[in-house]
Amino acid sequence: MYFKVLLVVITLISRFIHPYLVLAIILLNTPILVYYGLKKTLLYVAIAWTTLSSIIIGLDILLGSFKLDYLYNLLYGYASFTSILLFFSTTTPREIRRLVGFNVLSVSYLFLDYSYRVLIDTLHSLQARGLTPSRNLSWVKYLLRSIIVILVIRINEVEEALRARGVD
Repeated sequence: MYFKVLLVVITLISRFIHPYLVLAIILLNTPILVYYGLKKTLLYVAIAWTTLSSIIIGLDILLGSFKLDYLYNLLYGYASFTSILLFFSTTTPREIRRLVGFNVLSVSYLFLDYSYRVLIDTLHSLQARGLTPSRNLSWVKYLLRSIIVILVIRINEVEEALRARGVD
């Protein structure tokens, strides 16, 4: 647990230390994410980052404002995202609660985990009804509406439970 926290902290301050540290963090995070079975997630993150970075760098070159520092910032963003992805995908809410106690951070992390499970359950229920993800994005409105309704109801339930316990 402390190794993961340390890795996230080092990643976040690496921007101010040295460019090679950012590359080392990327090279460290990638095999760890693959080891934990997050190959598909890592692939999607890499594709999204490559696409976005290509657009940004292409526009900079086109407009004549490209600097090597921009590429460094993009690499730092990728390193930060992979470190945070590693932390959230390998840390249970119980570990967070043990580390920081029962406060806003641990409740928020628990709710993030719950929101992810709601997303997966909603996707499965929509697929069972015959709505499958396709190139036509009209199915997204059903997904978002379902998720928002479920999350708003759950937020209200959690708020009432915390008030009943005396948490303000």
